[in-house]
Amino acid sequence: MKRVNDLRGQAAVSHTAGAISLSLGDRLRARLRHGDKGQSLVEFALVMPVLLAVLLAIFSLGIFLINYQTLTQAVNQGGMALQQVQGMAAQSDPCAVVSTAVLGSAGNLQTAGTNGIQLTIQIGTNPAYGPASATGFSCAGQSGYVSAGQGVAAMVTGTYPCAPFTVNGIKFFTSSCKLTATAQELMQ
Repeated sequence: MKRVNDLRGQAAVSHTAGAISLSLGDRLRARLRHGDKGQSLVEFALVMPVLLAVLLAIFSLGIFLINYQTLTQAVNQGGMALQQVQGMAAQSDPCAVVSTAVLGSAGNLQTAGTNGIQLTIQIGTNPAYGPASATGFSCAGQSGYVSAGQGVAAMVTGTYPCAPFTVNGIKFFTSSCKLTATAQELMQ
């Protein structure tokens, strides 16, 4: 009697004069060995949600950083515009000058409404003017507001809401999350 191992992982087979017979133990082992066909599918099903959550978190962090960089650039442009308002004909409405500069640099950020960029300006020791939506931001008739003089600090602050992002019930940014950028320049 010769025993031969089957290459496909089945149990050892006993060959006697052309007849094949499997013992009960051999048949049980052969059936158990074939049970690993779905193992990779089960592992994939367990790992895939975790990988997707990590991937979405990376994307949302990227969007957060892009929005922050864009807001910072826009507020810096508004600060440079406010710095030069004192000698401009539009001195009577410094907020409109700042708003125009910020809106021109806002890129893909929403600019109108409560979910848009909110601006605040302050020149010298004057009280801060704002916050107000960047669209239609105006302080017309406030020409005395910019008459503080040369060398006085002018500050523009912009805030923008973070987009709440939820994956499997986990919030990555809360609804109270706000991006804030400030630019401070000296009046010329």
